[in-house]
Amino acid sequence: IYALDAVRAEVPDSVKLLMPSSEQLRYTLSKYHATQAAQRLGIPTPRTAFVYDGTQGGTWDDSGLAQLRYPLILKVDNRPLPAGGYQRGRAIRVDDAQQAQAVLFELRASGGAVIAQERVPGRGAGAFLLRAQGRTLLQFAHRRLHEVPYTGGVSSLRQSDPEAPALALGERLLAGLDYSGVAMVEFRRAPDGELHFLEINGRLWGSLALALHAGVDFPLAMVQAALSP
Repeated sequence: IYALDAVRAEVPDSVKLLMPSSEQLRYTLSKYHATQAAQRLGIPTPRTAFVYDGTQGGTWDDSGLAQLRYPLILKVDNRPLPAGGYQRGRAIRVDDAQQAQAVLFELRASGGAVIAQERVPGRGAGAFLLRAQGRTLLQFAHRRLHEVPYTGGVSSLRQSDPEAPALALGERLLAGLDYSGVAMVEFRRAPDGELHFLEINGRLWGSLALALHAGVDFPLAMVQAALSP
Protein backbone atom coordinates (compact mmCIF):
# COMPACT_ATOMS: atom_id res chain seq x y z
CA ILE A 1 0.00 0.00 0.00
CA TYR A 2 2.78 2.42 0.89
CA ALA A 3 4.66 1.64 -2.35
CA LEU A 4 1.52 2.25 -4.43
CA ASP A 5 0.83 5.50 -2.61
CA ALA A 6 4.33 6.71 -3.53
CA VAL A 7 3.54 6.35 -7.25
CA ARG A 8 -0.18 7.15 -7.08
CA ALA A 9 0.15 10.14 -9.41
CA GLU A 10 1.76 7.95 -12.08
CA VAL A 11 -1.06 5.37 -12.17
CA PRO A 12 -3.27 5.76 -15.28
CA ASP A 13 -6.83 6.98 -14.73
CA SER A 14 -8.09 3.65 -16.10
CA VAL A 15 -6.63 1.87 -13.06
CA LYS A 16 -8.55 2.10 -9.79
CA LEU A 17 -6.53 1.66 -6.61
CA LEU A 18 -8.67 -0.06 -3.99
CA MET A 19 -6.83 1.43 -1.05
CA PRO A 20 -7.14 4.39 1.32
CA SER A 21 -6.34 7.91 0.16
CA SER A 22 -2.97 9.41 1.00
CA GLU A 23 -4.61 11.46 3.76
CA GLN A 24 -6.28 8.41 5.30
CA LEU A 25 -3.05 6.39 5.24
CA ARG A 26 -1.92 8.75 7.99
CA TYR A 27 -4.27 6.83 10.29
CA THR A 28 -4.10 3.29 8.87
CA LEU A 29 -0.28 3.21 8.98
CA SER A 30 0.14 5.06 12.29
CA LYS A 31 -1.05 3.93 15.69
CA TYR A 32 0.12 7.32 16.99
CA HIS A 33 -2.25 9.33 14.79
CA ALA A 34 -5.07 6.76 14.86
CA THR A 35 -5.07 6.72 18.67
CA GLN A 36 -5.12 10.52 18.79
CA ALA A 37 -8.07 10.53 16.39
CA ALA A 38 -9.94 7.94 18.46
CA GLN A 39 -9.49 9.96 21.64
CA ARG A 40 -10.60 13.12 19.85
CA LEU A 41 -13.79 11.33 18.74
CA GLY A 42 -14.56 10.01 22.23
CA ILE A 43 -13.66 6.38 21.53
CA PRO A 44 -12.07 4.55 24.49
CA THR A 45 -8.40 3.61 24.13
CA PRO A 46 -5.91 2.05 26.53
CA ARG A 47 -4.29 4.69 28.76
CA THR A 48 -1.66 6.17 26.45
CA ALA A 49 1.47 8.31 26.55
CA PHE A 50 2.34 9.94 23.22
CA VAL A 51 6.14 9.86 23.21
CA TYR A 52 7.17 11.04 19.73
CA ASP A 53 5.23 11.98 16.60
CA GLY A 54 7.93 10.83 14.17
CA THR A 55 8.52 14.22 12.55
CA GLN A 56 11.98 15.62 12.01
CA GLY A 57 12.66 18.04 14.82
CA GLY A 58 9.73 16.72 16.85
CA THR A 59 9.93 16.59 20.62
CA TRP A 60 10.69 13.31 22.36
CA ASP A 61 8.83 13.20 25.67
CA ASP A 62 8.65 9.96 27.63
CA SER A 63 7.62 11.62 30.91
CA GLY A 64 4.04 10.39 30.45
CA LEU A 65 5.11 6.82 31.17
CA ALA A 66 5.29 7.72 34.84
CA GLN A 67 1.48 8.01 34.86
CA LEU A 68 0.93 4.53 33.40
CA ARG A 69 0.82 1.12 35.07
CA TYR A 70 3.06 -1.73 33.95
CA PRO A 71 3.12 -3.89 31.96
CA LEU A 72 3.12 -1.50 29.00
CA ILE A 73 3.10 -2.01 25.26
CA LEU A 74 5.54 0.27 23.41
CA LYS A 75 4.48 0.74 19.80
CA VAL A 76 6.56 2.27 17.02
CA ASP A 77 4.88 3.17 13.72
CA ASN A 78 5.58 2.02 10.21
CA ARG A 79 7.76 4.57 8.43
CA PRO A 80 9.50 5.23 5.10
CA LEU A 81 13.31 5.22 5.12
CA PRO A 82 15.43 7.96 3.48
CA ALA A 83 16.87 5.50 0.93
CA GLY A 84 13.38 4.57 -0.26
CA GLY A 85 12.79 1.46 1.83
CA TYR A 86 10.13 0.86 4.43
CA GLN A 87 10.39 -0.05 8.10
CA ARG A 88 7.56 -2.03 9.66
CA GLY A 89 6.22 -0.99 13.04
CA ARG A 90 6.58 -3.07 16.18
CA ALA A 91 4.81 -3.63 19.48
CA ILE A 92 7.03 -4.52 22.45
CA ARG A 93 5.90 -5.48 25.94
CA VAL A 94 7.87 -4.05 28.85
CA ASP A 95 7.33 -5.01 32.49
CA ASP A 96 9.11 -2.23 34.38
CA ALA A 97 10.60 1.25 33.99
CA GLN A 98 14.14 0.00 33.48
CA GLN A 99 13.12 -2.25 30.62
CA ALA A 100 11.00 0.53 29.15
CA GLN A 101 13.92 2.95 29.07
CA ALA A 102 16.16 0.39 27.38
CA VAL A 103 13.58 -0.25 24.65
CA LEU A 104 12.82 3.45 24.23
CA PHE A 105 16.53 4.13 23.72
CA GLU A 106 16.48 1.68 20.82
CA LEU A 107 13.21 3.04 19.40
CA ARG A 108 14.45 6.61 19.52
CA ALA A 109 17.27 5.67 17.17
CA SER A 110 14.83 4.05 14.73
CA GLY A 111 13.02 7.36 14.12
CA GLY A 112 9.41 6.19 14.00
CA ALA A 113 6.49 7.67 15.95
CA VAL A 114 6.17 6.05 19.39
CA ILE A 115 3.37 5.59 21.89
CA ALA A 116 3.22 3.70 25.19
CA GLN A 117 -0.03 2.06 26.30
CA GLU A 118 -1.17 0.13 29.32
CA ARG A 119 -1.80 -3.50 28.45
CA VAL A 120 -5.52 -4.32 28.42
CA PRO A 121 -6.29 -7.93 29.41
CA GLY A 122 -9.03 -9.74 27.56
CA ARG A 123 -9.60 -10.72 23.94
CA GLY A 124 -9.59 -9.00 20.59
CA ALA A 125 -12.69 -7.88 18.71
CA GLY A 126 -12.83 -6.73 15.12
CA ALA A 127 -15.27 -4.44 13.34
CA PHE A 128 -15.09 -4.63 9.55
CA LEU A 129 -16.65 -1.96 7.40
CA LEU A 130 -16.86 -0.86 3.80
CA ARG A 131 -17.56 2.84 3.32
CA ALA A 132 -18.10 4.92 0.20
CA GLN A 133 -19.46 8.39 -0.48
CA GLY A 134 -19.85 9.15 3.21
CA ARG A 135 -21.87 6.10 4.23
CA THR A 136 -21.33 2.51 5.33
CA LEU A 137 -22.26 -0.07 2.67
CA LEU A 138 -21.32 -3.28 4.45
CA GLN A 139 -20.35 -4.33 7.95
CA PHE A 140 -19.35 -7.46 9.85
CA ALA A 141 -17.80 -8.28 13.21
CA HIS A 142 -16.13 -11.16 14.98
CA ARG A 143 -14.84 -12.02 18.40
CA ARG A 144 -11.58 -13.85 18.88
CA LEU A 145 -11.66 -17.21 20.62
CA HIS A 146 -7.91 -17.81 20.40
CA GLU A 147 -4.92 -15.68 19.52
CA VAL A 148 -1.23 -16.31 18.78
CA PRO A 149 0.36 -15.72 21.18
CA TYR A 150 -2.49 -16.64 23.52
CA THR A 151 -1.94 -13.50 25.61
CA GLY A 152 -2.82 -11.34 22.59
CA GLY A 153 -1.85 -11.26 18.93
CA VAL A 154 -3.09 -12.59 15.58
CA SER A 155 -6.45 -14.34 15.72
CA SER A 156 -6.25 -18.09 15.05
CA LEU A 157 -9.86 -18.97 15.94
CA ARG A 158 -12.81 -16.57 15.79
CA GLN A 159 -16.58 -16.49 15.63
CA SER A 160 -18.93 -14.14 13.83
CA ASP A 161 -20.67 -11.88 16.30
CA PRO A 162 -23.15 -9.02 15.98
CA GLU A 163 -20.74 -6.95 18.15
CA ALA A 164 -23.01 -3.91 17.96
CA PRO A 165 -20.81 -1.81 20.29
CA ALA A 166 -17.67 -2.52 18.22
CA LEU A 167 -19.47 -1.73 14.98
CA ALA A 168 -20.89 1.50 16.40
CA LEU A 169 -17.46 2.64 17.61
CA GLY A 170 -15.81 1.61 14.35
CA GLU A 171 -18.35 3.53 12.34
CA ARG A 172 -17.97 6.59 14.55
CA LEU A 173 -14.21 6.53 14.02
CA LEU A 174 -14.29 6.00 10.26
CA ALA A 175 -17.06 8.56 9.75
CA GLY A 176 -15.08 11.05 11.81
CA LEU A 177 -12.12 10.53 9.48
CA ASP A 178 -14.36 10.70 6.37
CA TYR A 179 -12.90 7.32 5.50
CA SER A 180 -13.64 5.55 2.20
CA GLY A 181 -12.86 1.92 1.41
CA VAL A 182 -12.60 -1.20 3.53
CA ALA A 183 -11.13 -1.18 7.00
CA MET A 184 -10.74 -3.40 10.01
CA VAL A 185 -11.07 -1.47 13.24
CA GLU A 186 -9.44 -3.53 15.97
CA PHE A 187 -10.41 -3.40 19.63
CA ARG A 188 -9.47 -5.12 22.85
CA ARG A 189 -12.42 -6.27 24.98
CA ALA A 190 -11.51 -6.06 28.66
CA PRO A 191 -12.93 -8.57 31.18
CA ASP A 192 -15.54 -5.98 32.21
CA GLY A 193 -16.76 -5.84 28.59
CA GLU A 194 -15.40 -2.38 27.76
CA LEU A 195 -13.87 -2.00 24.31
CA HIS A 196 -10.53 -0.25 23.81
CA PHE A 197 -9.48 0.89 20.34
CA LEU A 198 -6.12 -0.44 19.09
CA GLU A 199 -5.68 0.30 15.38
CA ILE A 200 -7.14 0.65 11.89
CA ASN A 201 -6.07 -1.73 9.13
CA GLY A 202 -6.92 -0.11 5.81
CA ARG A 203 -7.04 -3.30 3.75
CA LEU A 204 -8.74 -6.65 3.50
CA TRP A 205 -7.88 -8.68 6.59
CA GLY A 206 -6.43 -12.13 7.25
CA SER A 207 -9.70 -13.52 8.62
CA LEU A 208 -11.70 -12.45 5.57
CA ALA A 209 -12.76 -16.07 4.94
CA LEU A 210 -15.02 -15.95 8.01
CA ALA A 211 -17.02 -13.05 6.56
CA LEU A 212 -17.24 -14.83 3.20
CA HIS A 213 -18.47 -18.05 4.84
CA ALA A 214 -21.11 -15.96 6.61
CA GLY A 215 -22.26 -14.55 3.26
CA VAL A 216 -20.75 -11.08 3.64
CA ASP A 217 -18.80 -10.58 0.40
CA PHE A 218 -16.51 -7.63 1.03
CA PRO A 219 -14.31 -8.06 -2.10
CA LEU A 220 -17.31 -8.04 -4.45
CA ALA A 221 -18.92 -5.06 -2.71
CA MET A 222 -15.57 -3.27 -2.69
CA VAL A 223 -15.22 -3.62 -6.48
CA GLN A 224 -18.84 -2.67 -7.09
CA ALA A 225 -18.45 0.47 -4.98
CA ALA A 226 -15.28 1.46 -6.84
CA LEU A 227 -16.97 1.02 -10.24
CA SER A 228 -20.20 2.81 -9.36
CA PRO A 229 -20.59 6.33 -10.81
